[in-house]
Formats: sequence, C-alpha cells, structure tokens
Amino acid sequence: MSLPEFNFHMPSQIDEVFQLMREFGSRARVMSGGTELLIKLDGGRLSCEHLIGLKGIRALDGLSYDASTGLTIGANTVLADVAAFAPALEHYACLVASIEGLATVQVRHKASVAGNLCNASPCADTATPLMALGARAMVVGPESSRELAVEELIVGPGENSLGEFEIVHSIIVPPPREHQRSLFLKHSPRSKVDIAAASVCISMLVRNDVFEEVNIFLGSVAPRPMRAKQAELVLRGKQPGADLSSRAAAAAGEECSPISDLRATEEHRRHMIGILIYRGLEQLTVQS
Repeated sequence: MSLPEFNFHMPSQIDEVFQLMREFGSRARVMSGGTELLIKLDGGRLSCEHLIGLKGIRALDGLSYDASTGLTIGANTVLADVAAFAPALEHYACLVASIEGLATVQVRHKASVAGNLCNASPCADTATPLMALGARAMVVGPESSRELAVEELIVGPGENSLGEFEIVHSIIVPPPREHQRSLFLKHSPRSKVDIAAASVCISMLVRNDVFEEVNIFLGSVAPRPMRAKQAELVLRGKQPGADLSSRAAAAAGEECSPISDLRATEEHRRHMIGILIYRGLEQLTVQS
C-alpha cells in the first residue's frame, strides 16, 4: 500500500474533532478503524489533506449490556470485541453471525461497527442485523446531539445521513424481547470471507405458532441495505409452513433491486435472496 501524503491528527477529546473538522472542512476525513478508508485513499477513490483519527478519544470506547436498555457499542469498538462479548453471544446471535463471516480475523480486530455503518456500503454485513433489531445511532455534533434509527443512517452507496460536522458516538441495540427469534445468512460465492453477493437478516416474534412481528432486511441487492416489506406482509399474522416460506421468498426476490457485477448477476442475487429467506424461515420455525 502506497498512500498519498496527508497530515494525521489524533485528538483526545470529541470537541477537538469538531474543531479540526471546522478548520479543514472538505479537505479532512474522519477515521476510526480505517479498513475501508485507507484502501480508498490508496486506490485514489478518495482524497484528503488531513486525516482525523478517533482512536485516542476514550469517550468513544466501550461495550456494555443492560437488561433494560440493551447493548451499547461505542464508536471505536472493533468488530471482534462485539463478537466475543458474552451478552452479544447470548442475546444478539444474528449480529455475532454477521461479524464472524465478515472479512478476515485481522480486519475484524481493526474495523469498528460504527465505521462499517458510516462507510454506507450496500453490502455492509452488520447493517442488516442492526436494522432488523431496531438499533439506533447516537450522533453528536458541535452544538447538539441526536438519535436516529440505523435504518436511516445509510442513504445510498457510500453516503450516510450524518451532518457536515457530525460523528457517531455509539450504537444502541434494544434488549431482546420474549419470544423473539433472529438469524443472519450470507451468500459469498468466491469465499466465506468475501463480500456478500446477497445477505438476509430476519428478526421476528413468534407466539402460539404465529409470526406476530416480522422484520426482514436484505443486503447487497439494492443501493443500500433494504427492508423486504412485501415479504414481511406475507408472513405477518400467519402460521409457519413451507408454502408460506416459499411465498415470502418469492416476494423478497421480486421487491429487491440488485445489479450485476463481478460477484454475481442480478438474476443470481434474486435467486439467492429467495433461497436465504426460505432457509432462514425454516430454521427459525424449528427454534424452541
């Protein structure tokens, strides 16, 4: 890797980040893990004169769980730490599954969850579980802070909804609900650690053998991770069954909008979404 020249800044306080962002404006980029940003800089897809690292800011560290508020993931928390965190393993299996199949061990120990989201890739593996689980991003700026659904954070390929001088402070995932079931499935034709050609996360409440609430999010088959609303409608209020799973799978395949690229054709992606939906529903149905 031969990076272009830039000035590197390592502030220790959040306010220092905002000062640097204001001072340098569009000439600066903010970095946490940098696993995507540095590759883009090296390849000439992005440029900057000033790189602002967040790793020195202790306020952005931390990983905790509370039964009443859920899982809190600091913006600097790396993927590997989330996947190894006992409460995440116990309560958020779909999120852990998305991390365990993401890139390599080295990347998972460097990349942050917040960075994976802010990079705003249509195939961001952690995005669909966080969206399906109703996670929210705590966003801070120089004058105020706000909270928004992770579903609203990614608006298009490489584009997020952060303001000019805003950064993500933390991600909060609600506590699991009684009778809640979830899973994450991914299809990568070239290798297990390759970027997904298609991925699915399903989270639902199942009571008395009925799908009461259903959240389905798809990755790599639209300009951003998308909600499969028609598939949800097929399932909601119904009892599990092979025919119902087939109809939901077909609905998801029809409502997504994939492209053809080096990893898969449009047709293959639609086909795989249907397969992943069907397999996921069958697996969730047999959960105790």
